[in-house]
Amino acid sequence: MPFDEIINKQIQGKYLLIGISYIDAEGKLESQQQLHGTVERSSRDEGIIVQLKGFFKGEKVQLPPDTSSIKPAEPGIYKLITTNEDVKNPDFVCAFEVHKGELPEKNPISS
Repeated sequence: MPFDEIINKQIQGKYLLIGISYIDAEGKLESQQQLHGTVERSSRDEGIIVQLKGFFKGEKVQLPPDTSSIKPAEPGIYKLITTNEDVKNPDFVCAFEVHKGELPEKNPISS
């Protein structure tokens, strides 16, 4: 997984809008999840730890140590379909795909 130290430094303490697509064994979209929060810390070894806000406030998510999909967000209001929230002007956006069988069967969100 590509981990760029420059991007890593840029995202520290920044607001991140996250899209996760869950793909089944046949390659079809099974479900999607949209999350947002502040990057608490990140490293090549640990991945990207985000303190979640909004619907999942008080929980954390551990994302893979892959900075390749992290991009600066365009200013504006982002409507989250999965939680019916509006996220205003996040600093960065990213998207990940989780393919069935690649990771343990558990939700990446924890308290």
